[in-house]
Amino acid sequence: MVVYLANRWLSSSSNHPVQVEVAGVFPSIQTCHVTLHCTTPYAPGDVVWLNVPTVSPTQWHPFSVASTPVHTPGLLTVFVRNVGPWTSNLYAYIQDCTAAKVDPIVYVDMSTISVLEPATFLSSSVVFVGGGIGITPLMGQLLHVLHSPQQRPGQIVWLLWHVPDVSMLWCFQSWLQDIEALAAKHGTRLHIRLHVTQECEMGAMHNDDEGDVASMMMADESMATFLQGEAQRMQGLHPRPYVHVNRYQQIWVLAVAVVCSGGLVTSVKYGNVISKTLNPSWWPLQRFIEYVLVVLGSLVALGLAKLWGRRDAVPNIVCQLDDAATKSTSKTDVEALMLHHNVQRGRVVWPDFVQEILQGQSALSSASIGVFVSGPLALQRAVDLHFQPHPLFHVHAEEFEM
Repeated sequence: MVVYLANRWLSSSSNHPVQVEVAGVFPSIQTCHVTLHCTTPYAPGDVVWLNVPTVSPTQWHPFSVASTPVHTPGLLTVFVRNVGPWTSNLYAYIQDCTAAKVDPIVYVDMSTISVLEPATFLSSSVVFVGGGIGITPLMGQLLHVLHSPQQRPGQIVWLLWHVPDVSMLWCFQSWLQDIEALAAKHGTRLHIRLHVTQECEMGAMHNDDEGDVASMMMADESMATFLQGEAQRMQGLHPRPYVHVNRYQQIWVLAVAVVCSGGLVTSVKYGNVISKTLNPSWWPLQRFIEYVLVVLGSLVALGLAKLWGRRDAVPNIVCQLDDAATKSTSKTDVEALMLHHNVQRGRVVWPDFVQEILQGQSALSSASIGVFVSGPLALQRAVDLHFQPHPLFHVHAEEFEM
């Protein structure tokens, strides 16, 4: 019981929302994104749990981290696709916040943090295969690899990304530009293969973006009501960068909780204070007091941990709507994007893609190819079918859908 209580309190030890750097929406792909301040080291591909009281005060939902601290120090980014009741309400909430120029109220829990170096450094070549919004767990990993070429000199990096339409490429074009710039800076051989699986009229995509952005502007009465509700929720709250309780502090809290609770319970239980001094029939009261002492000992340990790791609040930053969400998408811009990346229509021809990778690998002495796939189950099955028979490939499937 002590371990359970201490773990639950540690996982929700922050009584303050997390400071938001930027939040926005991509209307054409029904996806919102939030970038949060985070002073705790994390590994690309980690999972973070989000709680948004305005959407639901009790629900916590896991999302893959799409950033890496080596590329954006002190920041953590997640993308959330509008696919269910909670995510649709979150999308609408972020949309309202950006229209009102206020910060969304977000709580974060990152109870499990990777301590090992990413497996991408173990291979002489690495292949990232993403499907749609499933690319998000791989985004930070790809940036991490390109930022650290000294970890594996001469490593070849491949990116294969299937998207339903061009609008997703347009929304993530800044990330594509970042990985190209990093590869050119460090001399990394980066091969990008982008495939659009569905037909999409560019003009329709343009009109869809304009209509959704226009719908973000709420009426004056609705805006006033929304701002009043957010002001009430923010009373007494001071957003801070997320700080995770480190491993040593966790062990310290558990040890203190066990000692405090164990000492108090032992003195009452084996001393039989109530049963001996008052009445033996009052043993249920003694059991209740023992339970209360367990909780009290755990609370003492948690209080000491918060006193030890207390940090001052930092000024809040008003988030701005991301430019990519409101930028007009012209047909010329989209055509230039497709031409620059040589975007192909239809799905990749898997045997040809595998042979292309193997041909580039033949010149390397230490042949090992790591394949990291994230996306729909059908995509993972296709990767297993075409990559697993070759002994050089080592396939790692990311947990995208939880």
